[in-house]
Amino acid sequence: MKAKEYMRQVQKFDSMIANKTYDMQKLHEIEQKQRAIGNDVKDIEEMQRSLKREIAELTAKRRRIIATIEELPPIEYDFLFRMYAKGESLYTISEAYNYSYQWALSTHAKAIKKLQKRLDASVNN
Repeated sequence: MKAKEYMRQVQKFDSMIANKTYDMQKLHEIEQKQRAIGNDVKDIEEMQRSLKREIAELTAKRRRIIATIEELPPIEYDFLFRMYAKGESLYTISEAYNYSYQWALSTHAKAIKKLQKRLDASVNN
């Protein structure tokens, strides 16, 4: 897998976790209403357990990606985290570091290249 694609998964997982959390909240509301009128909620409870498992799996995948970039030098880790986990732009990151946009492009390229080497090495081992 290419490093950029690998990193883009963080935002995808964040969205999926948020959506499933929303679904959990809605199911909880339905469960409460059904309990109040005395209806069986076993199916709802099973859906909630399933969603909890899915959220836990997505959270674990997200953590693995973050753990991988934590192995990079601090500036490159922070750069990739800010860009892919926080969704900050190259321009915003360059301003935060008080460097040029060109610096941001270069730092991003270096960080992605190092990450790609780590990903390739983990596939080959």
